[in-house]
Amino acid sequence: MNCIQYFPSRILMRPFKHWARITLVLWCGLVIVLPAATSLGQSNPVNPPFSITFQSFDYPGASTTTASGINNGNIIVGDYTDSSGKMHGYLRNFSGGYMTVDYPGAASTSLWAVNDNNHAVGYYTDSAGNFHGFFFALPGSFTPIDYPGSVFTIAYGINNSDQIVGTWADSAGNQSGFFLVNGTSFSSLSYPGAAATVASGINSSGVICGEYFDSGGLAHGFGLTRAQNGTYTTVDVPGAAQSGLDKLNDKLQVGGYTADSNGNLSGMAGVPLNHQFVAVNYPTSTATIVRGINNQPVIVGHYTDSAGKRHGFYAVQGAN
Repeated sequence: MNCIQYFPSRILMRPFKHWARITLVLWCGLVIVLPAATSLGQSNPVNPPFSITFQSFDYPGASTTTASGINNGNIIVGDYTDSSGKMHGYLRNFSGGYMTVDYPGAASTSLWAVNDNNHAVGYYTDSAGNFHGFFFALPGSFTPIDYPGSVFTIAYGINNSDQIVGTWADSAGNQSGFFLVNGTSFSSLSYPGAAATVASGINSSGVICGEYFDSGGLAHGFGLTRAQNGTYTTVDVPGAAQSGLDKLNDKLQVGGYTADSNGNLSGMAGVPLNHQFVAVNYPTSTATIVRGINNQPVIVGHYTDSAGKRHGFYAVQGAN
């Protein structure tokens, strides 16, 4: 599987992840984003010196289920595809209760992050196939998010102050990240010299993580500390051809992915501050995608089984 898809001439990120017409970047890993430059200094990942307990789950009757975010109350968000091929967002509690979330009138809906106030963000597609971000608050309040002048907007991350990050593109196909405050004040984010930038996670301190693509189309993770003069830090997992970061928690632990030179994806866990990385892959899966992490930490994501079906999972760690 290739990690990157160009559409039409620029690199577009994750929104099309389920659809046959386009295959996009997948994510699968855990690392810590540091607010200043750091030397990661670790070679290939090794098996972790602790146990990881996985729990698989599927939205009832769904053909596919993914998990993309989790808050500190262990509420999980993601999306599922029903038997007719339509995608819906959902919230799930740890006892297995689900709530479907469909943006009113949308052709498809996906949730990507949830904060401790049970406010969530994601994207929806309209009848013309255009992508729009949105903010959701229980029990059923929706607010659209469209970066001014954009041709598409996707919201990927939210913190407890309802600060939101995501990605947008202009009519020329240039793709950047964004930072949204108070629902109205947008700032565009672009990694210096990058071909495309996606901001995908933000913690309570306002530290942002994401990924950027270089001129050769390769993905690199980044951390951004806006409070320190907008300092970007590249996070490349040693031994990987590509790396990307997704969510980060208040301990600066982040979910992301790595890919080898053939585009094969691998789940990763790591602490760059200690120069350590380990593999995190669902047992017997053909691919594991880690997308979210809370402060405990509990990890969420999805995996693909040998029959090609996608399932959600959450995972916790314990000492051996």
